[in-house]
Amino acid sequence: MEAFLRQVQRALGRRLIVVMDRWAAHRKAAKALGKDERLGIEYLPPYAPDLDPVDKLWAHTKHDDLANYVPDDLLDLELEPACSFDQTRERPDLLRSFFHQAELGT
Repeated sequence: MEAFLRQVQRALGRRLIVVMDRWAAHRKAAKALGKDERLGIEYLPPYAPDLDPVDKLWAHTKHDDLANYVPDDLLDLELEPACSFDQTRERPDLLRSFFHQAELGT
């Protein structure tokens, strides 16, 4: 994750502020990034699904794309959400709406 964030920051060519939850892997990545002033880390409150755009993505996947979906087997259950994410990725307007719904402010 650290390498990805550094790559994004280099591609943007300016300071990058990353908003993340407090999952152990994310805290570990933030610690590894250390005091790199080109990367700022801001944490979501401990429980704030309304502020998390990823939560909006999962809600869309569960309640819209996969509503009433019954997989044939475990492989289908694994692949179908990935297909939903791929379809959502092709809709930048929808992705932006998840951030607007999160009301993170600017």
